[in-house]
Amino acid sequence: MDESTCIPFGTRLEKKDSAYYCDINKKMELQKENKDKCQNSYECETNNCKSGSCAPICEGCLNEDKACVPVGTRTSTQYCNSDYSFKNQNSEESSCNNNYECSSNLCVNNECISPSFIQKIIDWFKKLFG
Repeated sequence: MDESTCIPFGTRLEKKDSAYYCDINKKMELQKENKDKCQNSYECETNNCKSGSCAPICEGCLNEDKACVPVGTRTSTQYCNSDYSFKNQNSEESSCNNNYECSSNLCVNNECISPSFIQKIIDWFKKLFG
């Protein structure tokens, strides 16, 4: 990249399908990806340098209104997964790691279960101790 194309430091621009920024020495550098070390937000593709590393703007999922929602947020049929994308909720007997992954909102022993199953267990304990 030609140094003469570098305007005041911090300037960001795209050339030939690549994104660059003008560094403190007025040299063009490729913008950095998430988790790369940074000192200034303009160095990052996301334009977000957080605690010395490039970070996504939204550490969650963007909903249909383009608002950032946290991991674990549920809609009527989906949830925000830890990979920052919406996934369909799992049905009963599907594997899971978190309650929010299941349509029943109940994950026990890494399996989605129905609320009626939990009620049966509670009723059994009531009979045992009641």
